[in-house]
Amino acid sequence: MLAQKLQTTVEAMQKLFSAGAGSYYGDSLFFLSVAMHHLMPREVSRVIQVDLDVEYRANIRELFQEFDNFPEGAVIGIAREMQPVYRYVATPGMVPFLRPFPAEGPLWMGGC
Repeated sequence: MLAQKLQTTVEAMQKLFSAGAGSYYGDSLFFLSVAMHHLMPREVSRVIQVDLDVEYRANIRELFQEFDNFPEGAVIGIAREMQPVYRYVATPGMVPFLRPFPAEGPLWMGGC
């Protein structure tokens, strides 16, 4: 099972970033994406993670092409959360931001 293969990494992340036992985003499911690179083949260098309940109104290929706009060394791109209920969080599994996303720009790109 996927969760078992990533158990050590997921448990470490839960201890550092969970709001506590029983919290909604404290479940291991929300931390699997953080360690997914341990399971992917080395040839896979780009991944788009999207919730299952997302409705597409354009070709997903257009989103994939956004990788071409990433600066060298970028490790993550986070889109603005469009649900008003979740404006404080980027995506399940990510650490909540302490302030709202800026209004300008469709994609924030971070590097290391």
